[in-house]
Amino acid sequence: RLIYQYAPYTGLWNALFEFFLLTLAPLSIGLGLFNLIPIPPLDGSHIVESFLPRRLAWQYSRLGRWGFVILIVLLATGLLGAILGPLIEWSSELAFSFYRLF
Repeated sequence: RLIYQYAPYTGLWNALFEFFLLTLAPLSIGLGLFNLIPIPPLDGSHIVESFLPRRLAWQYSRLGRWGFVILIVLLATGLLGAILGPLIEWSSELAFSFYRLF
């Protein structure tokens, strides 16, 4: 309530806010999900590594030299989009449904 008393509110601000929400929220969610892919240069691999036994974790970490090649192959074949696309769409819809509540 306090913000509404002191911040100017116009339809333009609402339109700008919705524009940024509709463009930046899916981008941010997509980058976050991309980073959780369990391929060694990404953070998801560190999560997987922490659950593996020491010997398997060491072998898994050796995959790191091929991680970027694996990512490029996934991008070139479209598999990465097929995997992440539905996840980004679902999580974006979830975020927008929270926005619609307010």
